[in-house]
Amino acid sequence: MARHALAKLLSKLSGTAGGARVPSHVQKAASEVLEICEYRLVLTLDSMGFFRDVEGISPAEASLKFADRSLFFSIMEILSQLGYVSVRRGFGFMDGRIRQVHDLPPSPMATTPEAIEFDSVFAEIISSLPDALKEGKRSLHVASSENKALLAKMYDSEVFKTLLTLEVKSLGISDVPPHGFIVSLGPGVGAELPTVLLESDARVISVLSSEDDARIAELTLSGLGLLSDQVMFVVGQPERLHRIIEEAKTGPVDAVVVVHSLHWSNAPEACLRNASKVSRRVMVSQPVLSEATWPLSIASYLLGSNILPKPDQIDFWVNSAGLSGRTLMTNPIYLAQLVR
Repeated sequence: MARHALAKLLSKLSGTAGGARVPSHVQKAASEVLEICEYRLVLTLDSMGFFRDVEGISPAEASLKFADRSLFFSIMEILSQLGYVSVRRGFGFMDGRIRQVHDLPPSPMATTPEAIEFDSVFAEIISSLPDALKEGKRSLHVASSENKALLAKMYDSEVFKTLLTLEVKSLGISDVPPHGFIVSLGPGVGAELPTVLLESDARVISVLSSEDDARIAELTLSGLGLLSDQVMFVVGQPERLHRIIEEAKTGPVDAVVVVHSLHWSNAPEACLRNASKVSRRVMVSQPVLSEATWPLSIASYLLGSNILPKPDQIDFWVNSAGLSGRTLMTNPIYLAQLVR
């Protein structure tokens, strides 16, 4: 039902990135990835008795059956968008009642190597969904290096690499002069770094939350032949970015690039506010919860992030941080070139 949403997103991003070409095999893989993820999600929920447990009761009442209510409401929103459930309007003071509209989707067939590879990663991650919903236990939390590797594998898929490339191209970091500095905040393991380095000749300061993250980022760049003096790794929390850059003594920063990282922060407003203290120019690329991005939302949440935000939440964080500027897109990717 969501089959073409990710492929459409890639086409839309291609336009904002100046018509950058998306290979046909990646477009096809993107459609297959969403079909596979949808099947995996609905099959897992059905196997754990989710639909039976929520049938005929209100969302508020159903949420009490699960330890992780945030995850429950996020999944309900996705299932509603995909057409698997509806909420019948209640009468008087009664809440609406949940009704399952569609059964399991047909079993998909992955024909592209990119989709087959992503399926194995997503299947491993989604296997932890029942424990997360019922017990509130995210067993694959990225606190361990093994689980960080799962996050790195997800972002290393051809579909997500293409997505990140188009997003970073759209932000216009190629305008930063070669002698300048870019601070890059990404999704934990430096997945955005290859594109940032290829798009700009400026020096890049990658801020990562742990030594493990830095090692994974270094290995990724080394494998691509991109590890050089152009990039420097600094370990610290993005919410303390101002202090981190002061301590690193790098000098003036031309731009801060915030790619897929706000949902990993428990204080995204502070992250943006500190970014504005580091540089007058802040570039944001952040997926929001939608049909095209829900696999990323569920997978990254099971690995330890927050649920993807809504566009108005990001607007609030941006305004609260004292930033304003040009918004290129708000849904399903929030793209903005901001200044203070």
